[in-house]
Amino acid sequence: KRLASQCPAGKALAQVAKVLASPAFLRYLGRLTAVKGTSDLAVCIRRFRPGLDYERPTCTAQAQLDVVLAFESLPGTVRARRRRLRSLGGAEVYAERDAGERTAEAAGLLAGANGVPCAPEVLLRLPLANNILRLVLRDAQTSHGTEPLASRSSTSRWEIRLALPTELEEEDEVEEVSPKRR
Repeated sequence: KRLASQCPAGKALAQVAKVLASPAFLRYLGRLTAVKGTSDLAVCIRRFRPGLDYERPTCTAQAQLDVVLAFESLPGTVRARRRRLRSLGGAEVYAERDAGERTAEAAGLLAGANGVPCAPEVLLRLPLANNILRLVLRDAQTSHGTEPLASRSSTSRWEIRLALPTELEEEDEVEEVSPKRR
């Protein structure tokens, strides 16, 4: 297994990751989202190969801001690329921690094809997209996973992921800001 630092794409993404993990970019994220991060930033550069790689849904110990810069390369017009990307899988999926345990399928009441349970209902499914920065704030009860790319895909999914643990404010502490009227 090659490390990201051993291939040209990995080296280029490592340079971008340094910028994303910089204090200036983290300050920008703080202003953009009003989220206060802790000092335990995790940075990961990954490649998901067609039909091989995926990420199982997992939860974190505390709330965190997921910052994902994703890259795929497909030739063609923007509209044709979007259509093809949606049919290739590779989506990011956010679901409740125990969503799979609460479904009727998990209790053995209903089953999908060949007895395989249907997937649990998701809170958010972000389809594969080209050159996009995604920000998702999730609590410790929300799992995140990445679906595998279809084996027929002619492209890999590359991503730089920042996991920024945060301190979520209690609802009664949050101050609502109303727009100024002229």
